[in-house]
Order: sequence, then structure tokens, then C-alpha cells
Amino acid sequence: MSTPPTIIDYKERAKELYQHKSYNEAIRYFERALITNEEKEYKFIYCNIGHCFLQLKHFPLAYTFYNKALMMDKKYEIAKQYKEKVLNKLKELNKNYIEFLEELSNQIENINTGREYLEDEQKMMNNSGKGNCARALQNITKFENLNKMVELIEKTRTESNENNFKEKKDEMYKELEEKYQYKKTNNREEGYKAYLYRTWC
Repeated sequence: MSTPPTIIDYKERAKELYQHKSYNEAIRYFERALITNEEKEYKFIYCNIGHCFLQLKHFPLAYTFYNKALMMDKKYEIAKQYKEKVLNKLKELNKNYIEFLEELSNQIENINTGREYLEDEQKMMNNSGKGNCARALQNITKFENLNKMVELIEKTRTESNENNFKEKKDEMYKELEEKYQYKKTNNREEGYKAYLYRTWC
């Protein structure tokens, strides 16, 4: 009859997986080590699970497990150091994430300025009695594209979180530029002029 795996077996396997950057698998083996009920080892296992989540950039979970390790031993210096490191990272991410959300709002305002510009142009054409069918159709296309751009930005906002927003932002601007020739700007007037006037007129 084979001997059941021990906490040491699980820990060694978890460490191997960690070294090979298989962090999710490593977490599973560290968790198996916990169910062996050798409580004196818990602080080390919690800390190692924290390391895995740190590598995966799941900072809130990393913080939770470093904190669990410290609940087992308040003087556990490694857990203290990494908890502080993750806490600083979370503060930095929160600040950058908030700035990112504000940036998305600014880009939507820029696009809405473009809508206003188009509406004013259309009114001038109608009031002057010099309506141009080709120009009117072009404006309809512009409106459609502006709407699609807003949808893309809103979609990015919905799908983003504190861990992935940088990647999502890069993807969004790349698509905006490739599909619609729109580039990021922090000035509403410059935004619509650069996009609508320079690119299309």
C-alpha cells in the first residue's frame, strides 16, 4: 500500500512549479499542503501562495495571503516586507487606475465635441441652402464612426480593472488609431480638429 503524500511532498512539488513559472498550479499544491493540518507550516505556505499571486499580478490576493501569514506569526519578517511591497503597489495602481478612468472620460468628451462640430456644420449647410448630398453622407459616416469609438471606449472601461487596465488601454488606442485614425489628446478642441478636420476634410 502506497504512502499518502505529505506536506513536504506537496511543498516540494509546489516549489518546482513555481520555479517553472506555473504559478496557478503551484497555488493548487500549496493549498493541498494546507489540508495536511500541520499548522506550524501554515505561515510559510500562506507566504508562498502570496508570492504566486504577486507573480500573477493579483495584488489584492497576494496582500490577503501575506496578511494570513502574519496572523500566524506577527514577527514573520518576509511576509511583512512583501505585504508592504504589495500595499505600495496597490496604492500606485489605484492612483493610476483612477487616472485611466478619467482619461477615458476625457476622450469621450473629445468625441462628443466632434459630434457638436458635425451638427453645427450640418446646420450651416442646411441654413445656407447649399446642402451637398456627398458631404451629408460623409457626415453620416463620421457620426457612425464617432458612435463606434464611444462604444469601444465604454467597452474598454467595462472590461478593465486595476490589474489589466494598462494592457486594455494600449489595445484601445491601437484600435482607435488603426480603424478611425484617432489619436489621444487631452484638449477637446485639438481633439476634434485633429480628428475631424485634419483627417477627413
